[in-house]
Amino acid sequence: TGLDDGKKWQSLQLDLPIVPITDLAVKENTLVVATQGRSFWLLDDLKVIQQLDEEAFDRKWVLFNPKDPWRRGMYGRWGGSPHRGEDLPDGAILHYRFEQKPDSSIVSLEILDAGGEVLRTFAADDEESPLPAEAGMNQFVWNLRTEDAEGFDGLVMWAGQLDGPRVVPGDYRARLLVGTDSMEVGFELKQDPRSDARPEDLQAQYDFLATIRDELSAIHGCIKQIRVAREQIDAVVQRADGTDAEEAVADLTQSLLEDMKAVEEALYQTQNRSRQDPLNFPIRLNDKLAGVARTAGIGDWPPTDQARAVYEELHGQAQEQLGHWEQIRSGGLAEFNSRVAELQIPAVRLEGTVD
Repeated sequence: TGLDDGKKWQSLQLDLPIVPITDLAVKENTLVVATQGRSFWLLDDLKVIQQLDEEAFDRKWVLFNPKDPWRRGMYGRWGGSPHRGEDLPDGAILHYRFEQKPDSSIVSLEILDAGGEVLRTFAADDEESPLPAEAGMNQFVWNLRTEDAEGFDGLVMWAGQLDGPRVVPGDYRARLLVGTDSMEVGFELKQDPRSDARPEDLQAQYDFLATIRDELSAIHGCIKQIRVAREQIDAVVQRADGTDAEEAVADLTQSLLEDMKAVEEALYQTQNRSRQDPLNFPIRLNDKLAGVARTAGIGDWPPTDQARAVYEELHGQAQEQLGHWEQIRSGGLAEFNSRVAELQIPAVRLEGTVD
């Protein structure tokens, strides 16, 4: 439904079969339409329609108050059928309207907790998963998860993923930003009434998964640093090739590259190229940690003693490797940089250059 320039209501034409409507009812702010001998239809969440007044259409853009979402755990969706209706998406469903299509570079959406801390940010100019920003009505579904763990190009996971943990029931806010202007709305994330989990159980689960998420980010950040360092070392070796410094550089890099390789291969299975490769090549510490998170994230329960014990073992091994990398950075890499400066390796060396 909408308003024309004269602010008169227009009807909304739906492409529905023409059947007798025998009854109408509103249940939990959802319109239920009974059709004789066919089925029944639901127009979910009348809250947005109830906010479509003249003020909403006079504004250049508006963020509507959302329906309070449910935190569904193990009682989510089960199977599918061509004769079954489609459920609402899982998560907080946010609706907003632009009078005209905005510049995507200035549109973003932030999710905040009750204390005002930004839990996640979505941008309209994100290449991988852009926030919808079209003229007219837009819908975005926040999946109730905080930031994902950091990844890197070519990452292959087997036992788990990079998903951030789901937040616990409570009060949250959504902030839509368009340039220097912003608008906030609040909503309550409600616990599934079929779950008997205590608040402290859900908080313990969240804290445990957030800890593993952060450790995965640290591991993957380390791997990215190792790969950047290796590329630069290889570039120095290439520039030194054929010069008086060639032998000295080779002596410097051999053990350094071996130490870096040992750390990288302990943290990640570097032979993975596809989702099936882990069948032949054992997963490493990052994937094992992700597997613990995947298992601990099932249902609405705190992590088990076994999950904590496995995490502590893997955490110790991961920290040992991260410590090795810090030693390499402060020791081997620092020495390499110093010696390269002394050897005066050419900054630019083109193929066929004559010294």
